[in-house]
Amino acid sequence: MLAVFVIASVIGALLFYQRHGEVERWLLLMLVIFAGMGYLGFSLRNGYLSFVSDGWIQAFWFVGTLAFIVSVIMADRLRHGFFGRSDYRIWASVIVLLFFTGALVNVWMSVVFTYLFSVIVFAAGLFIGFLAQSYLYSYWPRFEWLPYAPLFVLIFVSTGKLL
Repeated sequence: MLAVFVIASVIGALLFYQRHGEVERWLLLMLVIFAGMGYLGFSLRNGYLSFVSDGWIQAFWFVGTLAFIVSVIMADRLRHGFFGRSDYRIWASVIVLLFFTGALVNVWMSVVFTYLFSVIVFAAGLFIGFLAQSYLYSYWPRFEWLPYAPLFVLIFVSTGKLL
């Protein structure tokens, strides 16, 4: 669940800089993408692919995280936001990252409860990440590295999770 929360908070913080459309629509879109891809990864990992060890899933998640970070840095257009409609690299990296994030979730009490709890944690992470980035931007609006601060957090957490 830590991976779900961290990925959600980073995506929520990156959505703070989104300039096309309402932010609520983007937050809902990311929640729907996680609900779909997270469920696919969750069900495949705990069903058909249960023979794959957790170490391999964490390694694939780490590679997906690095691909996401590279695609976000390459999609650097702060006037429009990080997530463009026609930028297929970032959408592919988000979908793969959310698939592996869902695959990291293990069943606790029941499948339905665990899945619903992971969606709730993702929604809370999106909201908290958005508010945290808004709070940081209100105090330090002139720092040019501030949009990349969530990526630094993601690097440290993903490295710690891999170790």
